[in-house]
Amino acid sequence: MKKIRNFSKRQLSGLVGQWVGMIAVVIGIVIEIQLGAHLGFVLITAGALAYAIATKLLNF
Repeated sequence: MKKIRNFSKRQLSGLVGQWVGMIAVVIGIVIEIQLGAHLGFVLITAGALAYAIATKLLNF
């Protein structure tokens, strides 16, 4: 718990954003493979964008 307290709000939101982005990409890939739906492409794109923004917040 101490490690989380050392993060600033910006870094913590970046970390959470990366997880959300990764999960959205994985769900999008699964939907695309199983259903062949265009929703998969939307989730993959949105997840990648969220991951990129979150990475910028983390200052990498």
